Amino acid sequence: MIWPFSRPEITVLMVCTANVCRSPAAEALLKHHLKALGMSRSIAVKSVGTDVGAPGRRPDPRVLSILDEMGVKSSGMRAKAASQALMDEASVVWVMESTHRQVLCERFADSADRVELLDPRGLDIPDPYFGNKAGVRMTVEQIDGLTRAHAQTLLEQFA
Repeated sequence: MIWPFSRPEITVLMVCTANVCRSPAAEALLKHHLKALGMSRSIAVKSVGTDVGAPGRRPDPRVLSILDEMGVKSSGMRAKAASQALMDEASVVWVMESTHRQVLCERFADSADRVELLDPRGLDIPDPYFGNKAGVRMTVEQIDGLTRAHAQTLLEQFA
């Protein structure tokens, strides 16, 4: 069978610790912004964690609720760990914290040149998992702004 759609030109990999809060939010939001820019077929977006305790787990319900309120689709996501295959496939790997970058660079040294902090100012995005919904919302809104800017940059680079 011939696949009716062209293969994405680039793949973006979003990374946090457990792949249940920040990276799934970043995946859903970047997909949302790329779709709005007409780039959803040329750029694939995936998310993983550096230390996934429960593979297959759905994202945090608070994250899903906030994304739903924002009108952002988030179905089908499940927690998975970073792997050599996913790292090799990625054109760019955006991490939430400098510790994620360190872990990935140690585990996947050949991919180190593609691993960057999501926040271009070099700031970590704090993990909201143990906080309340207001803290989760602040983190999702921060990621929303960053992914919106990255979507625009990707459009300018690859359009």
